[in-house]
Amino acid sequence: MAGAGRPPGASHNQGQTVFEQAFKNIDDALRKEAGCTTELDYTEQTSWLLFLKYLDGLEQDKATEAALAGKPYSFILEAPYRWESWAAPKGRDGKLDHNTALTGDDLRDFVNGRLFPYLHGFTQRASGPNTIEYKIGQIFAEIKNKILSGYNLRDIIERIDELRFRSQAEKHELSALYEEKIKRMGNAGRNGGERPAFIGVAPGRRRNMQANGSKNTKPEMVVRQLLHSMGYRYQLHRRELPGKPDIVFLGRRKAIEVRGCFWHGHGCHPLGKMPQARREYWVPKITATKERDARNMATLRQTGWEVLEIWECKLRAMTTETGTELAEFLGPVRADKKAVSRGSFVRCRAA
Repeated sequence: MAGAGRPPGASHNQGQTVFEQAFKNIDDALRKEAGCTTELDYTEQTSWLLFLKYLDGLEQDKATEAALAGKPYSFILEAPYRWESWAAPKGRDGKLDHNTALTGDDLRDFVNGRLFPYLHGFTQRASGPNTIEYKIGQIFAEIKNKILSGYNLRDIIERIDELRFRSQAEKHELSALYEEKIKRMGNAGRNGGERPAFIGVAPGRRRNMQANGSKNTKPEMVVRQLLHSMGYRYQLHRRELPGKPDIVFLGRRKAIEVRGCFWHGHGCHPLGKMPQARREYWVPKITATKERDARNMATLRQTGWEVLEIWECKLRAMTTETGTELAEFLGPVRADKKAVSRGSFVRCRAA
């Protein structure tokens, strides 16, 4: 996320602070989750992740202070359940270690099957009701993880991990943003809890629209599995490239974008059909997405990259033509020096 190292209040190219941009990106990801349909859901799911990130930072600070004073420090959470272990393990360079970071079904199953039961268990293990352990247990007894896609959860975790909120200025900004979120929750309540963009949209259509995330979508996974079966190796969502293309072949300077027909405005029937309800919202939104896609592809091509677009509707009726198109675009299979990373390969196999 560009600009994550700037201090609170630093302006983005659209006048947004680091926190505002992060919260917007997280909300956008949560809106694609079938289990998250209201502002209350977005705030709740953001909150438990932010809390665990904050707790990890707090404990690290206390451990450092204790070490400087020559005293031992006892962590509240056992090592496997700390943010630095399951959410954002770092390599020697201080960056996220994709080879050890959980993702996909492994991440979702760990959170639902191990992390939440462990945290809820503090209620019974705490020495008293006024301890932080007891309060942690109470918090995680009242909420549950509603992020059904482990890939979407991984994306949200990485955005949260880039935030820093230890200084007073950072805490103040975070507090102000939460006040704004609470106001939006009240507005959503007046609409029966339904997100305004989906008011009037048929339930089946809404579920299909929400089910498509920004990364690791079903169409994308189909293409990745096909490429792997053909012998190609690749990298995913390279952040230094415009638009973070879905599938990247660094050695060949080629990229593949797998487009969802609705979200990217293909116009095909029925997947790309524009909703009749709330057209004043959807038409500008889809138009902006199409314009952004075009800008990113133009920038890539201007810098010597070749880009192939594959649409969701084509994959629904996939034939041998898809494999032929991929082979013609990529050329002969070879032992690429920049092959898919171990973490990316695991994600492909887990699809």
